[in-house]
Amino acid sequence: SLAACTAYDVVAILRKQRQDLRGLEAIVSCTQDPEPPWRFRAIHVSWVVTGDVDLHKAERAVALAEGKYCSVAATLRDVVDLSYDVRVEPAG
Repeated sequence: SLAACTAYDVVAILRKQRQDLRGLEAIVSCTQDPEPPWRFRAIHVSWVVTGDVDLHKAERAVALAEGKYCSVAATLRDVVDLSYDVRVEPAG
């Protein structure tokens, strides 16, 4: 849910910035408690942006999406350690 919510906003932000976004992938890893109900303790999302996209703009789009617009991130932020990284790969 976190990745989908954030991705929606990342795509919208990069389109408004007229970036040539060709693909967006979220690779999610997490740490959970070993016993039920397996509460999430940390969630990390590695964003892979494909296309002719400026890295700084991609990083800013993810920061805005996760920090300001994504309701799932806003709900989780106080109880789960959220982190991310961004990399840009050329299309082709």
